[in-house]
Amino acid sequence: FSVDDAKIFGILIGEKPGQMRRNLAIRCKRLLEKHGKKGYLLALDHVGPELIDFYPVDAFVNTACPRIAIDDAVKYAKPLITPFELEVALGEKQWETGYQFDEIP
Repeated sequence: FSVDDAKIFGILIGEKPGQMRRNLAIRCKRLLEKHGKKGYLLALDHVGPELIDFYPVDAFVNTACPRIAIDDAVKYAKPLITPFELEVALGEKQWETGYQFDEIP
């Protein structure tokens, strides 16, 4: 399954200190809605395939620990992308602008 084909997204919010980026998750949800897609906010203390792969969504946007979408994406049954990758997939940004690593400030 491809992110381009996804209609329903789970937006992951980490509940660990320093990883709770609720405002970023809400921005991702609004961006999805702008493009006619659904986004559901999922707040979790721990993000792992055993906890999220069963959700009835097509793909996930990770706003929790940035390393999850980079280091662990292959462990998940569904696409798991960063907020920047979401913007690219929706045509809001271009790859040519340079990849922006997701970092927690």
